[in-house]
Amino acid sequence: MPSLTPLSFVVQLTPGQQKRLVKWKNGLRIPQPGEPGASCMDGYFTYCLTPTSLGDILVVRFYDGQEINLTEFENW
Repeated sequence: MPSLTPLSFVVQLTPGQQKRLVKWKNGLRIPQPGEPGASCMDGYFTYCLTPTSLGDILVVRFYDGQEINLTEFENW
């Protein structure tokens, strides 16, 4: 079996993406400790990064299925 080279990714949001993400997160209801879905480490969010030859697609998903696409297609 071939050996695998470890990979690491750094995702740097633009100011516009940061603003959209914060606004979206502020509109979500985060469960309180003891409620179903509660998390001790902000594990409510999944950041899905898909690199392409044109640019990176970035989608953030909330644990309940809601998501926001932060991809800035206009910059491709």
